[in-house]
Amino acid sequence: MTGYGKADIVYNGKKIHVEIKSLNSKSLDLSTRLAPLYREKEMELRKLIQDCLERGKVEFTLWIEKDATTAGGVINADAVANYRKFLTCGGSDYPINLLKIAGVDMAAPQPVEDTLNYFQEVLDELKPLVKK
Repeated sequence: MTGYGKADIVYNGKKIHVEIKSLNSKSLDLSTRLAPLYREKEMELRKLIQDCLERGKVEFTLWIEKDATTAGGVINADAVANYRKFLTCGGSDYPINLLKIAGVDMAAPQPVEDTLNYFQEVLDELKPLVKK
């Protein structure tokens, strides 16, 4: 069971890359490298992969890059002001609340859920190929 697969998708101005490599092995040895945004979903991703692959030395990588079609070099003054305000708060509140000051909503699951759904679609396409 030796194989390689790669998929790319553009979502909200970012290019998401997923890559999986496997080498023949008697048992499943899974290693993952994930973009920081997706680290909280690592166990869920591992479960998805383990449900599809029975054995092999498997490397799974997910990384994000800014899409070339998005405008670059523009500084959002409001975002900078919010970030400075965030920095001046120090440790005065819970981190998730402080991040909201900077304009980052860590409680919003939609981008992560969309990526997981897409990954599940890719795995569903791979299942028939692995069974052969």
